[in-house]
Parts: sequence; C-alpha cells; structure tokens
Amino acid sequence: MKIFKALPKEGISAKDLQEKVGVNTRRIYKYLRRLRYKRHVKKGEKLALYSITDTGRSLAKSLNTANSLIRARDEKI
Repeated sequence: MKIFKALPKEGISAKDLQEKVGVNTRRIYKYLRRLRYKRHVKKGEKLALYSITDTGRSLAKSLNTANSLIRARDEKI
C-alpha cells in the first residue's frame, strides 16, 4: 500500500521511490515487478519511471476503503 500511495501519475524512478517509501531497493524492484505483471503499474519507455495505471489506482482506492472499514470495526471492539 505504501508503494501505491507513493506512485505519482507522472512517474517516479525506483531510487526516488525507495527514498520516499523507506523500503530497500531490492524490495522496491520486487514489488514493482509484481505490480507490472498484474498491470497495476507501468514502466516508462526511455527512463525507468514507474507510474500507477488506472486499474492500479482503482485497486489502491478499494484497498484503502477496506482498510478504513477494518480499522473502524476494530476500534468498536
């Protein structure tokens, strides 16, 4: 979820993403590879800039909503 929230529409390099999120570079590439496979993230053609796709943004919103509902439920308990 951290990576989804950190990906701007215009793109970001893996190194900048690593600094922004605080996850080591190896894991960043691992997560980006999985997200590219699922077509939630795309890689730029000339520069290695990663950006979130429309389906990825939709998934991120759904996950955020589910997370909010779970937290609200847990606070009531």
